Amino acid sequence: MTYAVVNSSETEARSVATPSGEATLYLLTSDSLDSSSASLNGEVLEVESDGTLPEMAGRAVDGSIEIPPATVAFVVDTDSHACD
Repeated sequence: MTYAVVNSSETEARSVATPSGEATLYLLTSDSLDSSSASLNGEVLEVESDGTLPEMAGRAVDGSIEIPPATVAFVVDTDSHACD
């Protein structure tokens, strides 16, 4: 199961956790809300000169996940049984 988490606060971080306690995190951040660039898990997303998209790898996390202010996260519960 994947959760889309939007932290619309410009000043306060939020914490989330999956039912299993384990997840793959895709955290999108930028320097400002009107920035022309974005980072995924701390790596700036840039298209290659040939138009190839960058690798969009998630980061394994467990326990509580802190979502910084003004960011979007996709949290994939890696131990979910939602489709059983």
